[in-house]
Amino acid sequence: MHGIKLGSPRRHAKTVAVASLSALSLFALAACGGGGGAGNGKSATASDEVVMFIPSSSNNYIAAMISTGKDLLGEAGYSVKVFENNFDQTEQDQQVQQYLATGDKPAGIIWFPADNAAGIASVRRLAELDVPIVQTNQAVLPEALDYITAYAGEDDYANGQIAGESAMQWRDEQESKGVRLHGESGNVLTVTYPRGYQAGEDRIRGFEDATESAPFEILDVLDVGFTTEDSYTAVSQAWPKLEGQGIDLIFGVSEFPAVGAIQAAEEAGLVAGKDFGVISGNCQTNFDLFVKGSTYATAIQSPIIEAIAFSGVMSALIKNGGETQGPDSTVSLPADEDAAPSIDQTPAYYTYIPNPPMIGGGTPAENQKVVDEASLWGKSATELCAQ
Repeated sequence: MHGIKLGSPRRHAKTVAVASLSALSLFALAACGGGGGAGNGKSATASDEVVMFIPSSSNNYIAAMISTGKDLLGEAGYSVKVFENNFDQTEQDQQVQQYLATGDKPAGIIWFPADNAAGIASVRRLAELDVPIVQTNQAVLPEALDYITAYAGEDDYANGQIAGESAMQWRDEQESKGVRLHGESGNVLTVTYPRGYQAGEDRIRGFEDATESAPFEILDVLDVGFTTEDSYTAVSQAWPKLEGQGIDLIFGVSEFPAVGAIQAAEEAGLVAGKDFGVISGNCQTNFDLFVKGSTYATAIQSPIIEAIAFSGVMSALIKNGGETQGPDSTVSLPADEDAAPSIDQTPAYYTYIPNPPMIGGGTPAENQKVVDEASLWGKSATELCAQ
């Protein structure tokens, strides 16, 4: 597949072989599903409802996660009740309390914490329902291992590693062209999610570890929020201090922080792709900046793929009584172009989706060809990312 390659291997204690690829989707094992089994303690429940606690669908990525998850779980015979919060853990905690007060017992729970650490008290209370709890999008913290049945979704640390590897490739290309970077190794501005949001912290750690052998000079790490507008505002305010230091590369943990930073830098008179490079942790809306050459590299992290993974793992756990392959078991799902892999009926504790990087740096026509030829699990990059 032209212009797209796998990132570095996941670094986990134990890896369990993933089931062989087939024309069936990850969800095929649950196609007949409704009702059924139970959770951490394997007690039975007759409910056919899966409850999802998740941030707001005003975010396009999360909207696609919710929609795809509801569709897939619905095909398997489950109804889905969704509690959305505005990236606010206090609001999510209140929703958990309100749900528990109803006395209902679902078939399972999809848990996407607004604040991973602060949400542990709520997930501990949810665990008392004794049904499968599948966390997604943010890594399970050690303190939550006793309450989360399994994890299915993005590996943010690995995503950061991929971004770091892409950044070093960008630097090598600049040096081969005779471009003189600031300092000995190039200066990087990192723009990330609000402080405490686990995904951003894990991506930054992965980036730093991947570049440890030849580290960049990190000028600053700005907590810019989730939106392009928030990032633009934060970077614009910080620009007077940053401009004189010389920015060679902007690392945005995802597209929206990266785009806001690009807008602020270009308003100050610089041109992305010419005066500085940009690495975006993942695609989120479209590939316009990638094709134009403003962004050098990104990665396919799709809400559709993530929802397929957490829905498949949830269905498997409901049907098998909440059994996983053990607390250290890990599956990194392959980045096959043509079809989704199947999930074992006893899934690993950690099921990670693929994050193949997309490297640009060519002409707009060459970059467009990278986009056109990239695919994952039978869907084009545009289908997966342009929401």
